[in-house]
Amino acid sequence: MINYWRMFIFVVISLLLFGCNEDLEKPEILLDENPVILEHNGQQFELYKFYDEYENFIEKAEKEPDNIKVLFQQEVMKAFGESTNHTVSLYEEISEPTKIDEVREYLTQLREQEDDIDRWIKEALEDSGDKLPGEDKKVYIFPSFSEEVSLKELEYVSGLAIDKEGFILMINPLFTERSLKYTVAHEYHHTVAMESGRAKTLLERSVLEGKADTFAKIIYPEMEPAWLQPLSGYYKEHGWEVFMENLNSEESEIWNFLFIGNHFKGIAKWTNYKIGYEIMQNFLKENRDVSIGEWTKMSAQDILAKSQYTD
Repeated sequence: MINYWRMFIFVVISLLLFGCNEDLEKPEILLDENPVILEHNGQQFELYKFYDEYENFIEKAEKEPDNIKVLFQQEVMKAFGESTNHTVSLYEEISEPTKIDEVREYLTQLREQEDDIDRWIKEALEDSGDKLPGEDKKVYIFPSFSEEVSLKELEYVSGLAIDKEGFILMINPLFTERSLKYTVAHEYHHTVAMESGRAKTLLERSVLEGKADTFAKIIYPEMEPAWLQPLSGYYKEHGWEVFMENLNSEESEIWNFLFIGNHFKGIAKWTNYKIGYEIMQNFLKENRDVSIGEWTKMSAQDILAKSQYTD
């Protein structure tokens, strides 16, 4: 009789264990881990957050206010470099903050919004991956402390694609959900496009930006970025003239000139972005049957040739 009871207990326990297998194979995602690991349709995303590193930087900077630059490299950029395959010197866009009180205040505000930030990034990555599957990606999340007009025009979120493996997000506490999601989609598209090679020339870089904005607008059509407002009149004439004369230029001076703009020379701010987006919109009008995956891989030269701007 005892043997029967043992057999019964063994069967019950076995059934309970096998019944839990489904839950064991799908562990809950812990958004308070660093990095946060996300899985979606066979694609993996790693989210690296640098809030702790900034807090360590603040503590030391308050004690050594004359050594801010070195401390920032030690506490923040070193950690960033260790999570990538690149040297930190490549990323001058991430500069050390000088207003320590502001940094502490902004970090507190970002911490309070951390759950929303993680959730919206996750949703944007999933939306983007559904539209355009790609390789595994890494996202590096940094706080942004400036309240400059240029950042306001970006709705307080900016991004930078490093390479095909990942991109940087810089988030100010004044960000909006739509700007965060749009930026994620924009930078995600860059990384997938880079799986086919890097853009070097003015034409290639401008079309790369046009593709990314086109992709992000497909997913989040309610977003109206300031840099997508079309050129007109004086600025259109001079902008296109400079652009066409420098299609194959790899000079950063030309890129920056069109990006920053110069009113006295007839160049509007973000001219390269505006032209790249306009080329893409005209390409899609002329080639409605080309899928997102197809035009993502197409060369900038083919995109230009198949748009209305062939002369």
